[in-house]
Amino acid sequence: MKTRPPQTIVEIRRLLPGQESAGKEVGKKVVNTIHDGSGERIEIIKGFSYADHPAVIGPRYIKEDMKHLWADQLSAKVSGVVCKF
Repeated sequence: MKTRPPQTIVEIRRLLPGQESAGKEVGKKVVNTIHDGSGERIEIIKGFSYADHPAVIGPRYIKEDMKHLWADQLSAKVSGVVCKF
């Protein structure tokens, strides 16, 4: 099934002096950097949400993709649901 594209998220991070920028993270881009008077930086970072990533959500299924059968004559060593793909 089709899924929606990953949503864009915006993060705001305060970096202490000597702390590394978030621009090196995969899928993240620093949009703007603001320097305050105390030596700290504030970064505005744009990236995508992992909540919609195909590797996280997995494949989509609908009811018609699987056929379930009731098992009437189960032996003493069998239990569970029988699925036929």
